[in-house]
Amino acid sequence: MRYPAYLRNRYRAIIDVLGRTFMVVGPILLTPLVALVFYPDEWRLGIPFILLGGTFFALGAILEWFVRPEDEDALTYQEGTVTVLIIWLLTMLGGIIPYMVIMQLPFTQAAFEAVSGWTSTGLTTLDVENAPRIILMYRSITQVVGGAGFVIIMMSAIAGPAGIGLTSAEGRNAQLVPNIRDSANIVLRIYVGYMVFGVIALAIAGMPLFDALNHGLTAVSTGGFSTRAESIGYYDSVAIEGVILVLMWLGATNLLTVYTVVKGKVGQALRDNETRFTLVVLPVAVSLLLVMALGVYPDAGEAVRTALFEVSSAMTTAGLTRSDYGLWLDFGWMLIIVLMVIGGSTDSTAGAIKHERVVILVRSVIWEVRRAFSPEQMVNEPTFKSADGTVVITEKLVRQVALFGFFYIGLLAIGTLIIAAHGYPLRDSLFEFASAIGTTGLSSGISGADAPASVHWTLIVGMFVGRLEILAVVIGLGKLLNDLPVLLFSDET
Repeated sequence: MRYPAYLRNRYRAIIDVLGRTFMVVGPILLTPLVALVFYPDEWRLGIPFILLGGTFFALGAILEWFVRPEDEDALTYQEGTVTVLIIWLLTMLGGIIPYMVIMQLPFTQAAFEAVSGWTSTGLTTLDVENAPRIILMYRSITQVVGGAGFVIIMMSAIAGPAGIGLTSAEGRNAQLVPNIRDSANIVLRIYVGYMVFGVIALAIAGMPLFDALNHGLTAVSTGGFSTRAESIGYYDSVAIEGVILVLMWLGATNLLTVYTVVKGKVGQALRDNETRFTLVVLPVAVSLLLVMALGVYPDAGEAVRTALFEVSSAMTTAGLTRSDYGLWLDFGWMLIIVLMVIGGSTDSTAGAIKHERVVILVRSVIWEVRRAFSPEQMVNEPTFKSADGTVVITEKLVRQVALFGFFYIGLLAIGTLIIAAHGYPLRDSLFEFASAIGTTGLSSGISGADAPASVHWTLIVGMFVGRLEILAVVIGLGKLLNDLPVLLFSDET
């Protein structure tokens, strides 16, 4: 078989996966109608969701029925990056429609809201206090889906060929059990369990039921959208903040670690380097921010609550907040920026560089220093302990992690400079773009509705690339651009 014919068949396999994914996305887009249970007077606003959900389902059914590959081979990693890239782009494009139709937002602002939701970032331009409740429900659901990932949801719902390449392309490397579909089902059951617990616990803690439903979804997905302009600070409740803290950390914890604990292997989970990293960095960061907070807030209890909540929100990339950053010293801002860049654990809903990569780089540096003072014949290599075993830190792994870090910091610098070029302070610009690329959602105030369109699009790119991870986007775009001329202009015969 000539290469063009082979390539067309591989893209039929990609389109087949797209079709099955859209058949799942369609019903998901109907779930915001749950808001009508609480606010039945908004029933007319449900029509766009019915039409949008029906369109996605019909498109998926057409693609899955009429475009079928000749073989059922699983997708490679490169093919997976193309598939995931197209899924996310088309879904986010469709996700713009409710904001334009219901909220009458201009395209750029609607795109900003849609991308912020699907990437589980949480930056917003909306006046949430006056927005329709069905839109608030829609925002929360997009963060749940974006946090869990389209591929995980698709594979758990519809049988068919899949592969590690597809899940890896969406930033999911953990396989809890040998069968990929069974693993996806376990992942979804864990997340659903988190969310049910969260909604019930928040309601018991005193949060109104509709607010509890939304915050239960966005805290677990480490998304950050809130139904209140003051976010969690609106409630001024220790009990509510305590529940939110638990939900944020559950969402930002490696699923392999969680699954190991569920199986009763607590000791093994505690030996995980990511867990140990969190147990070391969290108290240190809280203590450092507390020093600043004690100078800002006259009440010691308020200072402790602020330090614990804001550090946790930044480390988990959840983006929920209880504080006014305008009162803070620069030290507090920079500490939160560093934590947003580091992010949460791998194979969680958290974003940014993530703990595993940081630990690998730190351990490799320490090993290099030790090797300089060791005999030349020493052949042992550094290791990384994860929940499912010990991983040798090879030179190839270090190169991969270092390359990712280089791209991440480089993009962070470029995005910061673009925003600062619009006249915003450098500190605020760095904070805002670090929040976007880390899919955190904490804001310095730059990304409001009155921001220039070029700032919004800079943040949109940051959110999108940050959620799918830089290398996957580069590989996916590169392969797609390389394959298109062959698909469009090569003779198959």
